[in-house]
Amino acid sequence: MGWQRARVALMVVTLLLLVLFAGAVVFYATEGPVHGISFWDALYWAFITATTIGYGDIYPTTGPGRVVAIVVAVAGIASFTALVGLAAEALVEGATKRLLGFSSVNARNHVVLLGYSPLTKTIISELKANGVDEIVVVGDNVPPSLASEVHVVREDVLDEDAYFKARLDRAAYVITNLLDDSKTVLAVLHARRLNRNAKVIATIIDDNNIDIVLQAGADHVVPVSVVSMLAASFVYEPHVPQAIIDLASTTIGDTDIIEVEAGELAGSSFCEAMNALKKKHDMLPIGVVRDSSVTLNPSCSFKLQKNDIILAITVSASGKRDKARSGPERHG
Repeated sequence: MGWQRARVALMVVTLLLLVLFAGAVVFYATEGPVHGISFWDALYWAFITATTIGYGDIYPTTGPGRVVAIVVAVAGIASFTALVGLAAEALVEGATKRLLGFSSVNARNHVVLLGYSPLTKTIISELKANGVDEIVVVGDNVPPSLASEVHVVREDVLDEDAYFKARLDRAAYVITNLLDDSKTVLAVLHARRLNRNAKVIATIIDDNNIDIVLQAGADHVVPVSVVSMLAASFVYEPHVPQAIIDLASTTIGDTDIIEVEAGELAGSSFCEAMNALKKKHDMLPIGVVRDSSVTLNPSCSFKLQKNDIILAITVSASGKRDKARSGPERHG
């Protein structure tokens, strides 16, 4: 459809140029001897007349000149109207394709969500709350309303064409939320084949499939059974799962767990780093990540290294907004 529109536009522009040139020739031949105008003046007059600007500095006084003026004006109006219509049609078609999820995405270092499920909106909310704006959702069941929030590719999640439209090969992260472990394994295999560098996070239903999904190429696997575990915990230790939900989410609760590079704290003990971060940034360290291994509540003498990542509890974005709204505390 695009090439057909371009072909029509080229034909309209070519016809307009021919009319302008022919009109300028006739105008020069009929009005030039009378008014002493040059061919360039005639060409200028033809363009001004076709665009309906009509400054009035040059105008026809002979019969043939006025006929040419009518032809040039009508051709100009028709041509520019056609070009505006073609441009508007292209814009509307592009917007419609994007809303319906039929267009390709032009993104880089973005997050691709493979599949649409009840988990999708929560994932999007958490990503956006942490500053991730370039998000692409792939799935043939994605509701059109979601296109106003993120990029949508309405294709079968296992169709390779969908991955090219989503530019999965340039994505920084790929998240599967298919709620179907067999499809998840295939989606992870496809994603890893197209993009060796992206971090692949997969959600699974059956915990027995964790190793299979990891072997398929996932970097991290999130079992949906975690939700069941939290729900059960509310029966015998209700405050623990509530604290876990609060810490894991940026959009729920007032606190959050964040990653902090050790940096200048390298060489310090864990307790020294704890005191420094609490005093300077009001953060409470609870663990250390070293070589992808997490150590929670390390001993006070645990020495930090340069490449370590400190896990620390801090006030979340929503908590900061709540504090800002409530203002400083008042002491009577």
